[in-house]
Amino acid sequence: MNVFFQVVQPHSNFALSVADWITIMVGAAAVAVTVSIYFVAARVNRAQIRMQQGAVDANAYERAKIIYEGAISTLQHELNNLRAEMDRLRAANESMSTEMARVRALNQSIQDEVSRLNRTNEDLTIQVTRLHQQVNIIEKKNGN
Repeated sequence: MNVFFQVVQPHSNFALSVADWITIMVGAAAVAVTVSIYFVAARVNRAQIRMQQGAVDANAYERAKIIYEGAISTLQHELNNLRAEMDRLRAANESMSTEMARVRALNQSIQDEVSRLNRTNEDLTIQVTRLHQQVNIIEKKNGN
């Protein structure tokens, strides 16, 4: 060892030269830099993973958005079709209600006519019965 650069600590057998100190300091600095680089690399790696997850999440969101918008569009189309069908059924129902009222009125008219014809038939039956009775009386008088 070079005595000129020798550092002597009092009460110690341990003496280091400046070159040894520089070597130790450079080694410690290298270790510190290495540890720092490791932690920075780990932080960068975590950030990259988060960015990748964010990109995956964003892609998944876009795909889900497209699917949901398609589903909403389909449901709106179906809703419009159902509304049109409901309007058509309402119109058909009103038409059938009007037709039903007309048929009921016609049915009542027919029932009234049948009742009138039944009364007329009864009257004619009574008249025919009377005519038969009169014919029988006349035949008995004439001796037939």
